[in-house]
Amino acid sequence: MNTTSPPRTAAHPPDSLPSLLAAALPAPPRTSILDRCAMRVGLWLLIWSARPPRTADRGTGADAGERELLRQRAVDRRELRDADAAWATRLWMHGA
Repeated sequence: MNTTSPPRTAAHPPDSLPSLLAAALPAPPRTSILDRCAMRVGLWLLIWSARPPRTADRGTGADAGERELLRQRAVDRRELRDADAAWATRLWMHGA
């Protein structure tokens, strides 16, 4: 039995949760205005760096030919790499 505190009756309602928490937990330290500004700048930079690239002629298709050329070069490099790998596999399988 708890004898350190008087029994609670209708004349003594229980304490509210915020008052109990305020007594139990220390107050968190306040951040300085400089820290808050630095966090906002950091968040702004993070959001800005994650945005998609913006091109002036995205809808016109002016650089569609260049994109197609780059895509075709990538396909050619992939085909060449696959052919080299197949040739190396054949040589290895036949003991060359």
